[in-house]
Amino acid sequence: MPSGATTRYRYHVLGQVESITDALGQTTTYRYDAEGQLIAVIQPNEAEIHYERDQIGRIVSITDPLGRTEKAAYDETGRLIQVWDALGNKVQDVSYDAGGNLVSATDALGHTTLYGFNKLYQCTKKTNALGQNTTYAYDSVARLTEVMENDAAIYRQQYDKEGRLISYTDANENETTLRYDQSGLVVEEQNATGEATHFAYDERGWMQKRTNARGQETHYRYDAAGQLLEQKDEVGAVRREYDADGNIVKVQEEGAGTKHRVYDLLGRVTACTDSYGNTIQYRYDENSQLTHLIYPDGKIVQYTYDLAGQLTEVKDWVGRRTTYTYDENGRLIKTVRPNGTIEQRSYDAAGQMVRLWDQNRQGVMLQKYRYVYNELGQIVQEEEKQYTYDALKRLVSGEWPGGRVWYSYDQGGNVTGIGTVETTPKKAMGYGKDNRLSHVNEQPVEMDADGNLLVWTENERTHTYAYDARNRLVRTGQAHYTYDAEFVRTSMTWKGKTTRYVVDQEEVFSRVLMELGEDGSPKAYYVYGQGLLSPRTEAFPEPRYLTRGCDGRADL
Repeated sequence: MPSGATTRYRYHVLGQVESITDALGQTTTYRYDAEGQLIAVIQPNEAEIHYERDQIGRIVSITDPLGRTEKAAYDETGRLIQVWDALGNKVQDVSYDAGGNLVSATDALGHTTLYGFNKLYQCTKKTNALGQNTTYAYDSVARLTEVMENDAAIYRQQYDKEGRLISYTDANENETTLRYDQSGLVVEEQNATGEATHFAYDERGWMQKRTNARGQETHYRYDAAGQLLEQKDEVGAVRREYDADGNIVKVQEEGAGTKHRVYDLLGRVTACTDSYGNTIQYRYDENSQLTHLIYPDGKIVQYTYDLAGQLTEVKDWVGRRTTYTYDENGRLIKTVRPNGTIEQRSYDAAGQMVRLWDQNRQGVMLQKYRYVYNELGQIVQEEEKQYTYDALKRLVSGEWPGGRVWYSYDQGGNVTGIGTVETTPKKAMGYGKDNRLSHVNEQPVEMDADGNLLVWTENERTHTYAYDARNRLVRTGQAHYTYDAEFVRTSMTWKGKTTRYVVDQEEVFSRVLMELGEDGSPKAYYVYGQGLLSPRTEAFPEPRYLTRGCDGRADL
């Protein structure tokens, strides 16, 4: 909690927390039954979550703020055995052996996975709904030593007498070894090619130096609390500053600029200024959900949520709205875009999307997809396309009217061939030690000691790549890239023209909000909701809206 911020707690007469009021005055309230068991949580926005319990206190149902209820059932020993979703589908049905080990689990479609255990209660076998087996072996002191799929070893590992992992080997017999110091810290990791990464530590056990397989050193410096203050390598020195609560407020690197962050009393980022001086601002609701994303030039994207915290509307700076509707299980079923097009989805009892279709505002079908899955949840049919998989769950072919593509693999899962109708692959790949690509269609591939791709040739065209000491791509062909002190790509120069990026790092995955010219003028904007909604570029000044299939592929 930020310095000076106060959180207040109120307690029930029996000692349970009755309410918590945060530094912004927002209160979460807790209710209990006569036995002192939690039965409700009321959030600051007055959304309520209710818990129903049986006579011995086990939760048998949970009702969310929208009135959607999930239920559960237990066996006579109190173990959870069945779960029903808000639509009434039994989504989990499990059983146990006399020792309490899980021996079977059946999903909403009746697909069952079986488990076997040894006398030490360790899982030794897993049989999926297609009858494919994964087995696990252990040594005399109960440490995992081998994993096999359908009688073929895919992973092995060894330990020293202190119980430390000293090697692991993949299905292609590529062995990685580990070496330790007297304190039990890893000081060397050597891969199957013989190339090693080395580590050194200070007296506190904090990493002081890392030397990669290319011999490049990175040095680390910390404060008394163990916070990283400086990271120095061949590229330069990255320095960090923290506030009293451990939040990073400044990151600086000579040549890469300085990045600043500002936080509110709850420790949430309210502003982030990048190395070019572009500031992104953030505003939140009572439940810490993002409500306003303010771009550096003042444009605002607004986000609205329902009581269950589901995103229901995204509105950009000119009032264009995208709305979302969900089913009783919280799955997205309808998206209405600003141009009037509508995307709809439907799901099976297991939550797998089985239909997706798009219509324009007049109801004319724009595109549609139907999906069929196998017992493992892999797509085996998409409209007229058919997909097949091998016993190791790898895609081996895709067929459609007038077309076919197939894939072959080595024992370790590396793709060795891609072909079409012919039996001879159009693209053949080979691999060396450590699963590194060695050639494509008999053309050699070059990699550095860290495994970065340097040179490869296809169709008589050679592609080259260059990396810095941090393994960041800095050049490929005529394209050059720069990064900020937090390793975020900030620009690309192509044929003498530079594009800068404004990147939002505060989400789980970083996302580009703007592209700027060398003079800082906007070249493109990107708006996000449930994924990227609309890229808007110089070439296409009017927003274009994306549709997505089951696999996440986007079409305009």
